[in-house]
Amino acid sequence: MKQEQAQLQLEEIAVFFVKMKNNKKAQVTLFIIIGIVMIAAVATFLYIRNTIEAGDRDADIIRQIEEIPSELVPIRTFVESCIKLETEEALRIAGQHGGHVYSDSFASNIIEPTEGDALEYNPFPGYKVPYWYYMESDNSCTSDCSFKSNAPPLCRPGRG
Repeated sequence: MKQEQAQLQLEEIAVFFVKMKNNKKAQVTLFIIIGIVMIAAVATFLYIRNTIEAGDRDADIIRQIEEIPSELVPIRTFVESCIKLETEEALRIAGQHGGHVYSDSFASNIIEPTEGDALEYNPFPGYKVPYWYYMESDNSCTSDCSFKSNAPPLCRPGRG
C-alpha cells in the first residue's frame, strides 16, 4: 500500500517536471525562485558568521581591558567603590526629592503648602520635595490661573 502511494507520488512529480520542460515561463520562474533562495541563504550565513566574529572581538577587547597590572588593582578597586558609593547617594537623594538632586532653589511654605513650588516636611527641616506640577498663582485665583511644572526630564535632552 505504501509502495503504491510512493510510486504515485513519484509519477506525479515526474509529470510535473515533464510539463515544466515544455513550459519555458515556468522554468524561468523556478530558476528565479531558486536564485533568490540561494542568495538569502548566503546572506544569512555571512551575517551569522560576522556576528559571531564581532562577538569574539568584543570579548577579546573586554578581556584586554580587564587585565591590568597588579600595581593598579588597588587604584581600580578604589575608583569602582567611589563610583558605586556616589551613584547610590545621588540616586537616594533624587528619590527623596522627587527626581531632583538639588532642591534648595525651590520655595516652600510650611503654613500654606500649596503656595510654594515644593513641600517641606516638618520633622525634617530643609527637606523639600518639589511639586512636579503646581499652581503658580495664588490659591484664591478664580480665572486665568497659571500652572507650572518642575518635573525633571525622564530622558536625556534630544531623545524623545
